[in-house]
Amino acid sequence: WMGGSIGSISGYTPEEIFEKGCWLPFVHPDDREAVSAYLFSLLPGDMKSIDFRFIAKHGEPRWISEKARCVAGEQEGELILYGAATDITEKREVVEKLRESEELFRLFMRYTPVYTYIKRIEGSTSRVVQLSDNFIDLVGRPAEELRGLTMEQIFSLDFARKLIDDDIAVETEGK
Repeated sequence: WMGGSIGSISGYTPEEIFEKGCWLPFVHPDDREAVSAYLFSLLPGDMKSIDFRFIAKHGEPRWISEKARCVAGEQEGELILYGAATDITEKREVVEKLRESEELFRLFMRYTPVYTYIKRIEGSTSRVVQLSDNFIDLVGRPAEELRGLTMEQIFSLDFARKLIDDDIAVETEGK
């Protein structure tokens, strides 16, 4: 089943893994039950996948994406599993950092005392894509209603022009 993939990711030789009977004892303790349930759920004809942590030989957990196919063996009740493992540790770390960054941004937009909005420039027009909670309170309309609108559609023409002029000054002069 191993095909060298988990061995090459983990640093264990096939002999070290087979010495334990299989690679399940090397799965992170928090993931072992889910991986075991995944393996025992496979029936002939199934092709399934799971992501889990595997403790590498040097002690560091590595995230593995395992894809397995189950076929019936020659003897009654015999199941043969074919699998391929991919190390997705770096991908998981990037996703986690992105999640943390999104959470910080969400908290900033919720609690900032500054009236903040983010716009998308489309030619000579800019449209609101995100607003701080206090900006939404200032305008007095739901965020869903404000997203996609221009400043002229949200505020009076004079005030919208002032905001647009301020944006232009920041973009061109950095002030």
